This record gives sequence, C-alpha cells and structure tokens, in this order.
Amino acid sequence: MFQELKGSLSSFVESWDDSLTERYAALTLNADDVSPEASQDLIADTEELSEFARLRPLKFEIIGADEQYSINYNPSTGSITGSRDRNGPSAIDDLYRGQDALIDVLAGLRDNTISTTDDIIEALELFHTVDQFQVDIQYTLPLDEIERALANELTVDSISVHFYIELDTFKREISDTSIAEIRGKLLDDRHTHSLVVILSLDNFVTGDGLSIYALSRLHEYDVNEGQSSKWHDQMEKIRRQTLIQEPEVRFLPPSFFQFNISSDQELETEAKKLFNPYVVIFSILAIANTAEFVDDSTWRVRIQGRQYIEGEVVQSASEQITVSSNGNSATIEITAELVKDIYALYSWIYDARADDRITVVRNVATLYANTLAELITDAEPILSSAQSNRQFYVKESVDEFFEFRQDLTESAFNIQSEYVRLRSELMNDLSRDLFRTFAFIVIIGATVVFRLDDLLPPTPTYIGVATLLGVYCLITLRRIFGIRNQFIDLVGSQTEQVDFYKNFFSDKELTQRGIGLETTSPWWGRPFRWWWNIRNKDPNQAKVKYGFALDLLIYYILILVVLCIAALLTLEALSITDFITQIPSA
Repeated sequence: MFQELKGSLSSFVESWDDSLTERYAALTLNADDVSPEASQDLIADTEELSEFARLRPLKFEIIGADEQYSINYNPSTGSITGSRDRNGPSAIDDLYRGQDALIDVLAGLRDNTISTTDDIIEALELFHTVDQFQVDIQYTLPLDEIERALANELTVDSISVHFYIELDTFKREISDTSIAEIRGKLLDDRHTHSLVVILSLDNFVTGDGLSIYALSRLHEYDVNEGQSSKWHDQMEKIRRQTLIQEPEVRFLPPSFFQFNISSDQELETEAKKLFNPYVVIFSILAIANTAEFVDDSTWRVRIQGRQYIEGEVVQSASEQITVSSNGNSATIEITAELVKDIYALYSWIYDARADDRITVVRNVATLYANTLAELITDAEPILSSAQSNRQFYVKESVDEFFEFRQDLTESAFNIQSEYVRLRSELMNDLSRDLFRTFAFIVIIGATVVFRLDDLLPPTPTYIGVATLLGVYCLITLRRIFGIRNQFIDLVGSQTEQVDFYKNFFSDKELTQRGIGLETTSPWWGRPFRWWWNIRNKDPNQAKVKYGFALDLLIYYILILVVLCIAALLTLEALSITDFITQIPSA
C-alpha cells in the first residue's frame, strides 16, 4: 500500500509542482489556462488517490469574456456538478450563434446535465479550441486524509501520524511552533509515539518518542517502536521531582527528541538541530524545582539548592533562547555542544537514583552558577562536579537528614510532655471541682439536717439557699464547659501534631518515642463511647478521653443532685411541700 500511495502522490506532485502550495495539512493546486491533456491527467491522478483516502472535489473554472462556468468533480464519490456562475449580457444562443457544439456544452453546464468524466474531458477539449475561454483548476488535497489512511494501514492505536510532502514544510511548521504547543503538535492525548511521514525523503531516523520516515521506506517501520513507553516512564520520574504546570499538555521529556536508529547521518543531524531548542528548555524544566507557564514561548523556573536561582526562559528564535534572571537578560546561541552538555546533565539525573542525583545537581548548580544563563552554558562543569562530589553531597545530605530527625524527636518529646502536663492540669482542675462540689452538697445537707430554719425564718432561708445553689450550679457548669472545651481542643491539637510527625517517622518509631496515640478503648469506657463520638469522631487518645468523660459524668450527676436540692428548697419556701419540716432536728 505504501509504495502504491507513493507512486500516486509522486505523479500528482511532479505534474503540478509549480502550481502547488503545501500549508496547514493541505496541498493546494491553483493552475491557470490548463490544457485538456493536463486536466485529463489530473482526473486520473485524483481517481488513483481516491483509492487510498477520501478526497475533496476537483474544480474546473471555465472563464469567458462575459460569463463564467464551473465543473465540480469528486473522485471519491464520482459526483459531478455543473453550474453557470456568471451570466453574460445575452442568452447563450445569441452569444454563440452558429456554434452548436459550444452551445450544447454550455447549456449542459448551465442545466447541470454533465454526468461522466468523458463529458468533462469532451467539454474541456472544446473550450480549449475557443479563443474566448480558458480553463483554470482549483483543488485541495487534504493531507489529514492521507494521515488517516497511513494510520489505518499501520493498525497501531498508540501512534500519532503526520504526513508532509516536503521536509522543508515540516521544518518550517516545527520552527513556528512555540515551546508550549510542541507536544500538541506532535502527539494526540491518547498516543505515545509520533510518526512523521514525508514524501520527498529517502531515509529515516527513529527514536523512542519520535520517528521521521520516508513514505517509500515506511514498510521498514517497526510498529513495536510505536508502542514503547520509555519516555513516558521518564515523564513520571520528572513529575515526582519537579512541579511543572500542566505537564501533560505543555511538556515533553528531552529524551522524546532523541534518535537511536538512523539510515542517514545528514538527516539525523538536521532533525536534531530542528528540535534542539526544545531539548534545552525542557532539560532546564526537568532540573528545576518549579516551572510556571507564562505564555506560549516563556517559562518561569526556580531552582532551589544551597542557594536559589530564579528567572525566565524564552524561546526567541529557532537557534536562540533568551534567559533572564536577577534583573539581567542574556541571549544564548543553541549549539550542538551546548545541547550535548545540557542533555548529558539531564540524562545523568534521570538514568538512575533520580531522588539523590537531582538534589546533588541542584546543590552544585546553585553554588556554581548565579543565573540561569550560567547554569545553561556551564552545564558540563556542573555535571563533572556533581559526578565527582556525589558521595560527599549525599553523605552531607544524610547527616543533615539525621540531624533533622533528631531535632524532630526532641521537639516531639517536648511537645508531648507539654501536652501531658496541660492535660493533667485540666484533669486536676476537674477533680478539685468535683471535690468542692461534693463538699458543697455535704454542707447543704447539713444545713437542712440541722434545721437552720430554727434560727432564721424558713421562707427567706429556703429561697436564699436555693438561689445560692442555682448560682453555684451556673458558675460551675460554665467552668466545667470551659475545661471540657479546652480538653477537646488540646487532644485535637495533639492529634494534629502527631499526624505531622507521621510524615517523618513510622508508627512504630512514634510508639517507641512515646509520641504515638492510644486508639484502643478501655473496657470500662464502652458506655461512654457513644457520648464522646457524638462530639469527636477521632478515635485517638481513647483511654484519656473516656477517663475524662467518666469524670464529667460524675460531675454532672453531682450538679443534678445540687439542682434537686435547690428545687426541693424552692418548693418548701412556696409551701408546696413540707418535706424538710418532717426531718427531725439535731
């Protein structure tokens, strides 16, 4: 199929080379004063191409001195449409009196009665013999239909197929594509390999993510290459190390643009040169801590190591990038040597142990360079320094990590001790309040038993004591609610603190350091589980919570007793009951 398609396309292109324009996934033909033989060849070429793809109509414009006609022929469907586009000053019979054959053809176009390609050829031959008419041709060959035909023949769903007539057209479109749009240009969302097929080529280059093939050699393409996902795996590594804005839309790993098999060194060099700006910029994004999209050609990056470097990288030309940081701007020429160095730095990081290596590179880069421009131009010495000093930097990082963990341990122990102290104070406050409340109940009971009303009038005595009890209960409840809320907040804060330490220690390590949270409920706490869970769904510190809940329950019972005594005294004062007067005096 590939050879047959190449033959049909080559015949079409060679025949109309001077009248063709390739642009926006279409090959446009505009030819004036075309001979009947050339028109017949064009019809034959488009009919051949229609066997591979669905084509658009071919338009013949017949232009006269006073009027204009057109014939539209769709080679894919075989439909033919004739029309009179511009009327003359008189009827056809009057304009061309005595030219019966011409009158019949023009009437056929006007009335849309032409039905076969032979009718078209016969009409064009007749027009060619009449001086006042010329035949122009307009036709657009949709290259996306050729792409669809190639993709169907390859039968691999993971490949984005792009077709061009000329290599120069492909190079021009890539050069005009911004850094933020290059992924969408080469890959659809569901594809992992980009295959560029070019009619004018004789060779090919292929890589893990991108292949450029001659149509004549497409039968050599290994469809298994289109199912490779090595660059996609590297993409996942980069996403774990670098925060890039919308990476699935605006970013490709630099390895995507590398070629590992080539049939022609010149083509490989040309292809690499075409994608060098993207390799450089994407390598910087993969090394940075954060990369923020500014506009189609600009990224703002920040690299944090021993120090930090921040600035913007701008794709300014096909062989240049502009880098600005610290108020300075520099234009960098993209040479093969520069691309080799920056890609080597990127590759060393992500080939193995990316977690360690990227930290080393960021540390070295921010010590070695003060600006983004220096980082790019000095990529080779930065890589050498990172490789030779890797063990030192890793050891230093490990030492710092253990110091950090020790600081965390001490901090956690101190905070845990403070929590225990505060919690004990709240529990003691509650216990003291319980004791005072119990003592108050005893005093009130003694007052009733010893008949204080024998010394004072009973009604004012009962009302005064009942009022005192009510005020006491309100003040005590307010205080106990405050203690309860403080306790809940304290336990919640302690839980959040422990959750923070879980980012750095395992549960076992937290338990060993006495920082872990108790989650097992005591057997005696089961009756209080419903009560606490209504207010706090967190199961942590269960034993402490249920102990506090038990104390609160006892407290509420005592308050209830005090309120009952106050109610009884109020009833006595209102002479509703005489319970107290029946108690024998001491």
